[in-house]
Amino acid sequence: MSEELDTTRPGGSTVLARTQRGSLPSWRKVVDWLAFPTSLVLLLLVWHFAVKILDIQAYIVPTPWDVAKSAWAGIVIDPTSSQSLLYQTGVTLRGALLGFAIGSLAGITVAIVISESRLLEKVIMPYAIGVQSVPKIAIAPLVVIWFGSGFRSLVVLTILVTLFPLLMNTYHGLHATDRDQIRLMRSMHASRLRTLMWVRLPGAAPMIFAGLDVGIIYGLIGAIVAEFVSGTQGIGVTILQYQYVNNTAGVFAALFVLGVAGIMLHLIITWARGAVVFWDKQDRRRTARRTAVTPARTRTESNREQFSWH
Repeated sequence: MSEELDTTRPGGSTVLARTQRGSLPSWRKVVDWLAFPTSLVLLLLVWHFAVKILDIQAYIVPTPWDVAKSAWAGIVIDPTSSQSLLYQTGVTLRGALLGFAIGSLAGITVAIVISESRLLEKVIMPYAIGVQSVPKIAIAPLVVIWFGSGFRSLVVLTILVTLFPLLMNTYHGLHATDRDQIRLMRSMHASRLRTLMWVRLPGAAPMIFAGLDVGIIYGLIGAIVAEFVSGTQGIGVTILQYQYVNNTAGVFAALFVLGVAGIMLHLIITWARGAVVFWDKQDRRRTARRTAVTPARTRTESNREQFSWH
């Protein structure tokens, strides 16, 4: 009751909003911390009992315990051995990260170039969209013919799947720059390069990092596809070897290690975005603060109107 009376005082709405914002995050943090572990435990339980109750054979769907034993056996072995899941994952990540770096740099560079020239945009964008519309697994045989089997094909295919997300995200990010800021730079007689470095690229940075987040996962998928088609080593080749001997638990274990690697790469990109694009997080906090304060102010104004009528 006292909190409702506080909202009728000048500034009371802000105090109430701050009190609510101070109490809610604690519950949100608990939910955020427990959501994933709880869902994982439930998933493993459902998986285990479904296999047991339905009497599914291990070569079709193994139990979580069998997968855990297979993963542990592949992890604790000497990491320099070709039988190690860590070694094979490292081989895949080496090619995927190299292709991701080259593809990202190329995509960002091409996007900057075509954003500065309408003619180049009309020429390059149809080709980029056309290449992206073709499934990369259909291009993989051509890549193998042109670049041979093994590491080079893996890197080239990773570049192809990484380039387009960075190209499109950077392109749209550059075109979404605040026009008032661009006009301000022009009024100060800033060069196009200075405007690009100080206004357009920082404005496009959130979308560029969104493209990097998508591109790193696409790059990992492209590397696996390349290993399926023509690889001699890597986690994709390991999955095929397990498949040939009906070692389904080993396949699940390799997929688990691959999934953990993907999550770690995503977290690295997320951390880098928070460190580089720090102003975007501050803007989101200001927006959330305004959203939290506005309803309380609305209630205060309505209460004042009621009192004024009386």
